[in-house]
Amino acid sequence: MTDAIQHVTALDDRLRQLENYLGKQQQIKTWRQTLEPPDAAWWWKPLHPSDRWDWLWSALTLVALTGNLALVTDLAPRFLTGGPSLFGSLGAIVPAVLTLLGGSSLTDAGRQLLERGLERLGLAEHWWHEVKCGSSWLVLLLLVGFKSQLPLLAEWYTDQGRAAWKARNLTTAQEQLERALALAEDQPEAQFYLGRVYDDFQQKERAIVEYEKAWQAGYLPASNNLAVLYMEDAEIPRLGVNNQGQVIVEPVDYEAVVRLLQTALEDPSLSQEEPELEYALRKNLGQIRINQERYAEAEVQLQRAIDLQVSNPDMTRRSSAYCLLAELRERLEQPAREAWNFCLQNFNASEPKADEWAYKAGKRLAEEIRKTDPPTSSLSPTPTPTVPAPPLPYPSPAPFRPASLRPAAPVIPATPLAPSPPPPPQRQVLLL
Repeated sequence: MTDAIQHVTALDDRLRQLENYLGKQQQIKTWRQTLEPPDAAWWWKPLHPSDRWDWLWSALTLVALTGNLALVTDLAPRFLTGGPSLFGSLGAIVPAVLTLLGGSSLTDAGRQLLERGLERLGLAEHWWHEVKCGSSWLVLLLLVGFKSQLPLLAEWYTDQGRAAWKARNLTTAQEQLERALALAEDQPEAQFYLGRVYDDFQQKERAIVEYEKAWQAGYLPASNNLAVLYMEDAEIPRLGVNNQGQVIVEPVDYEAVVRLLQTALEDPSLSQEEPELEYALRKNLGQIRINQERYAEAEVQLQRAIDLQVSNPDMTRRSSAYCLLAELRERLEQPAREAWNFCLQNFNASEPKADEWAYKAGKRLAEEIRKTDPPTSSLSPTPTPTVPAPPLPYPSPAPFRPASLRPAAPVIPATPLAPSPPPPPQRQVLLL
């Protein structure tokens, strides 16, 4: 009995030594499917030399799948921001499908489906772990590459949002710009136009937040819009208490606005922007200097803004600098008729307070004309010629006069009346 056990053990060891050889034989797999040996018969399932590294491939597959799930969790909400859309839905679904395909080996149903597909492709079983690992890492690389292209997609959404804003489709503009910022946060142009959308919606606080983000990211056009909102906020009356305990209205503090405008005007990249931006910056700074009663500085800024418009014929005509200059000259008691005239000639309905400026300019010019161009006669105005009225188709009635002014009516004597004839005699009737 002992000899038999020793002999079987020796044969078993010899069979194990042939395991690598047996594992390379493709016929064993066919025989195993036909005979269906028990799991204890290990020699029917010999290991291929490459199968010794299956644990490593499985571990690497798990690492790749973890990265895939993390990327899908990050990407899907980005595309769903700003409302549903076909492109946004595809951007959320495609990465999820790729991850599910790459991670199908984690479930029994998915593993069986994958193994059947590999069998149909004629791939040897000992390569399956390697293929699963490679596919998982391929999906991970695709997702990483897809995420690296998000800034380009964000720029496309920004262009769509800017076009919608210019077309005054504010709701669509807001959706496109919010999706652009969800895909790539570092998009100062999208932040700027989203601030303009909030500004049009009268959501000033949200507009300031977006303008500040764009300005801090170095987007120069945001400086003027931010300065306008800062100026409006600074001009809101605020109550305070003085040293005597009296409630007073605190003076307006423009320092933050002035600092912002001066920083923008000193930026070297200002020359690369459209001239309308420098015009707006100088005009706003001039307006603040007028409010601060620093008239000399105000005139310098306003005149530079006007010179900038004159030297750029292609620039959109604007009247605000002329109107502010006219107001400044009135405060200084200087002739302002020419400035008011240019203020009215360069009327632009898109400017803030354009209608108010046009009304004021027309009123001032009318007053100037009355002062400088009096009537031709200093004694009396030129009489207006009278035109005779056409004859009426019926005789005109006599004019009405009171009784005291009417002539007395003639007295006509009364005619004497003739005597009345006597009545006829009455007959008496005798009754029998």
